[in-house]
Amino acid sequence: MVLEELLWVGLVVVAEEYIRLLCYIIMFTLIFMKNRIMIFLLSVSFMLIGSFGAVFFYYNNSTNVVLEQTNDYFESITSAKANHVSTYLKGEVARGESFAYQPVYKELLRMSKGDVGYEKLYEKVYENVDGIVEEFAYLELDLWDKDGIAVVSSTRELEGFDYSEYEFYVEGKKGAYMDLFYNPTPGIEVNTLGITLPIFDNGELLGIFAISMALDDFNKIPLDRTGLGDTGEVYIINKDFLMITSSRFFPEEETFLKRKIDTAQSRSCVDGSSFAGNSGFESTHPFVYENIDGIEVLGTHTYVTELSGCLILEMNKSEAIGSHRTELLRSAFFILIITSVFMIVFIFISNKVLLGEKR
Repeated sequence: MVLEELLWVGLVVVAEEYIRLLCYIIMFTLIFMKNRIMIFLLSVSFMLIGSFGAVFFYYNNSTNVVLEQTNDYFESITSAKANHVSTYLKGEVARGESFAYQPVYKELLRMSKGDVGYEKLYEKVYENVDGIVEEFAYLELDLWDKDGIAVVSSTRELEGFDYSEYEFYVEGKKGAYMDLFYNPTPGIEVNTLGITLPIFDNGELLGIFAISMALDDFNKIPLDRTGLGDTGEVYIINKDFLMITSSRFFPEEETFLKRKIDTAQSRSCVDGSSFAGNSGFESTHPFVYENIDGIEVLGTHTYVTELSGCLILEMNKSEAIGSHRTELLRSAFFILIITSVFMIVFIFISNKVLLGEKR
C-alpha cells in the first residue's frame, strides 16, 4: 500500500511538471522561430535531464520513506514480542504465587521431622503438590526450607537435596526469580523454565516454593512467524550471549544454552549501560550488521528483564530492504517510461510544427 501511494504521488508530480514544461517549450518554440532548431535541441536536452532528475529524486526520497517504515515495523514487532513474553512470565509467576502461599506449606516449614504430626502433614502437602503437578502439567514442584534443602518434591528422590549453592535459591530468597535451564532429573531431562518464590511469615523467610515447567508454550512466542517473511527470526539470549529459546532454523539441542550469539546487536544489548535496570519494551533503532553466520541482516533488540536477557529480531538485509528497493526501481522506471512517452509525443508535435513552417 505504501509503495502504491508513493508511486502515484511520484507519477502525478512528475507528469504535472512535465506537461507544464512541455507547454512552455512549445510556446517558446513557436515564438522564437528564428532559433527554433537550437531551442528545440536545448529543450529536448533539458527534458531528458529533468526526467532523469525527477525520477532519481523520487526514488531517493521514496527509498528513505520505505526504510523508515521498515525500521518502525521492526521496532513494533520487537516491542510486541517482548511484551508478550513478559506478560506470559508474569502470568506464570502469579499462578505460582496462588499455590505457594498456602497456610499448610508455612505450617510444614515451621516443623521439624521429629515433631508430632509432621508425617501426616507432610503427606497432605505431598498430595497437594502432586495434584498441582498433574493438573497443570508442571514437570516438578518442590518445597525447600530456609536453608535450601528440599523438604517436599513431586520427584521424591530429590527430597533432602541441597539447593543452597544454586542461583535459584540465592536469588529466590530475595523475591520471585526465574531462569531457563536444562533439568537433569531422571525422567524429566528436558530444557526447562524454573521459577522460585520465597515464602515469608511476618518478614521471616520460611522457605522457597520451586516450579519447573516445560518450554512448549514459552517457545511459541518467539517462534511465531507472523510478519517475519522467509528469513526473519526472533530469539532471546541471556547475559552470557547464549540462546535460551528455540531457533527457527536450528534444532533446539543445538541452540538452547549452546549457541552463542556474539554480534554487534547482541553486544549492543548485553553491554548496554541500562541493561540491568531497563523495564520497558522500547526497542532500539534497527541497524545492519553481520549475524554469526556472516550474513548481513537488519536487526533490533529490546530487554526482557524477567530473564535478564535480550529479545532480538533480525532478517536478511536482502529480504528486509532489497525487495522494497526492487519495487521502487520498477516504479521509477515506470515513471521514466511515462515521461519518455510524453517526450516522444512532444518531439512528434514539434517536428510537425517545424515542417509546417518550412513549407
